Amino acid sequence: YAIGSEVDNDIPLQGDRSRVRPSLSFLSAFRKDPSTLSLGKHVVVVGGGNTAMDSARAATRIKGVEKVSVIYRRTEKEMPADHEEYGMAQQENVEFIFLANPERFDGNMLTVRKMELGEMDASGRRRPVATEETFTIEADTMITAIGEHADTEKLTWYGVPVNEKGWAKADEETKESEVSDVYVIGDAQSGPSTVVRCIASARAAVEAAIDKVLGPEEEESEHVHDEHCDHDHDDDDDAFEEEEMSDEERVQLENDENEFFADVTDKKSKILSSKEFGDKEFAATEAARCMECSYLCNKCVDVCPNRANVAIDVRNLGLFADPFQILHLDAYCNECGNCETFCPYDGGPYRKKFTLFSRKDDFENSENSGFFAEGEDILVRLDGKIYECEMDADGILVGEEEGITDEVAALIEEVFTSYSYLLGYVEA
Repeated sequence: YAIGSEVDNDIPLQGDRSRVRPSLSFLSAFRKDPSTLSLGKHVVVVGGGNTAMDSARAATRIKGVEKVSVIYRRTEKEMPADHEEYGMAQQENVEFIFLANPERFDGNMLTVRKMELGEMDASGRRRPVATEETFTIEADTMITAIGEHADTEKLTWYGVPVNEKGWAKADEETKESEVSDVYVIGDAQSGPSTVVRCIASARAAVEAAIDKVLGPEEEESEHVHDEHCDHDHDDDDDAFEEEEMSDEERVQLENDENEFFADVTDKKSKILSSKEFGDKEFAATEAARCMECSYLCNKCVDVCPNRANVAIDVRNLGLFADPFQILHLDAYCNECGNCETFCPYDGGPYRKKFTLFSRKDDFENSENSGFFAEGEDILVRLDGKIYECEMDADGILVGEEEGITDEVAALIEEVFTSYSYLLGYVEA
């Protein structure tokens, strides 16, 4: 069972709750049709995670909203939101009120309790403690984003026992619940987490389920030494055995790690809180991380539901910097735009990639650069100009080839040589 954590935690609040909206239902409505939402002039978002940042940024886009404030009961340093999310919310003029917790909602006034940080809690952050001081702010709508939990009712309907917090009772290692052969993974088992951790838990559950049926994998048998074998180069296992750390060494290691991550977090915070950080700067930072994935980008091949884009192997031609060139198949394309949506470049592969036409009328009615082959006769269009060519007995493009680049000629010849199954008439 992987039902996720899609039930918003309830916020203890006195007074009028009619204008309190859970974040997930708000974001769902915003995604469907923002024009149906009416939040008033002043919106308060409660929480400090990514969902709170998403809710605040979405609220700024609602018609009639003039001010959006995020209330968080700890300080900026303890916020669980990603630095990028926080930085982008700041760029969109979202106000942040730290060490504050909403207490009462009356009319369009929200009473907020000032907080201070106390001792460390189980999460390693200092616990927020209420003070005697309160203040009020204007608010027409409150959006709560204080975490989510699994749907306990749904879990119990499935017959899965839950603990006092509403989480499914499951083995920490195998993810098997107290119901035999039922495994609970992801957020429903661990609480709100990341996609990567949820995938890891799924893998653990699958491996445990397989092991339960087939038995655990056998450990590799130890090497049996033969007196006739030459062991001069055998590894000395004893020399590589890891010594156990003392308690003092372990504490020191943990302190070093904490100091390192605190330093990294502090540096990120300074960058993100600077006025120079915005969408353009963020994009530039991300672009600087590129590791030449463009060398092998076949995204349009993967995302086309009709397989209208084909990767032609051109590694042996000696003319292209990239190992593959995309050939668009006109006959299979219904112009859904999927390839354009996912193209990481200034794309629209169904319009811009070199195209193979299976019908002459389709070739004539298109503006795409590409070619149409009928027997040995080939019509090639490049930059709006049409060339009449043919393929000779040696597989070389001849005819009006003077206006055709070496790369285009080589690509057409490669299609005839290695991808001839793509050629031929296709019925409408």
